[in-house]
Amino acid sequence: MKLYPAFYARVFRWALRSFLRCTLDIRVHFQEPLPPGPKVFAVNHPTVWDAFPILSFVRTDFVRTLVEEQIWSFFLPRLIFTLANQIVLYRGEKSARSIEDALFMLGRGDSVLIAPEGERTASGQRVRARRGVARLAVAGRAMVIPVGAWVDERDIILRKVHYKEEGRLYTVDSYFPRFRAPYGVVFGRPLSMAEYFGRDLGLEEYQRIATRVLDRIYELEVEARGLFSPKPGA
Repeated sequence: MKLYPAFYARVFRWALRSFLRCTLDIRVHFQEPLPPGPKVFAVNHPTVWDAFPILSFVRTDFVRTLVEEQIWSFFLPRLIFTLANQIVLYRGEKSARSIEDALFMLGRGDSVLIAPEGERTASGQRVRARRGVARLAVAGRAMVIPVGAWVDERDIILRKVHYKEEGRLYTVDSYFPRFRAPYGVVFGRPLSMAEYFGRDLGLEEYQRIATRVLDRIYELEVEARGLFSPKPGA
């Protein structure tokens, strides 16, 4: 894939961080400093904005997220994501290309962001983990950084988004946080995948890894909600 200078990604990160601080009551907590080297960030998916805090508040390295293919049909998002070296998330027969691009980014020392739930999931809901997070971390020899995002379901707005792909018009349900909604994000401690590097893993092993990651994300989601809880004695 073609790469653009890091300058564009830095501008994107700064602009996105400013945007989030203006539009949300956002609180971000790191349980410990992020380690060096390529990482797979894994976050739950209550809204379409869940990648934004990770892309903007991680300043130690560049994070490349897998952005669904239909979003690239809009001119402005396509321009921004292209210049910031983000990754197209293809479905079906072309999905292998997305994995190749993500592994390429990990191989050059960048980090990648993925949502193990695979689709939008309401706050507090629990689903079966997708195995992609495990495959990326093991094949890319990267540790996993679980991230829990929380926003109250009452502060989420459903909007119909129309887009055109290959000449056909589609409509999808998209979920956005309300203006100035409380939005908590907790970056958890790294999960090492080193014991799996170089091994020929089966589907069940990949599933166990992915489930372990998603269980930790759900724990962090609860902690993210706690960022807005009154402190004892307050």
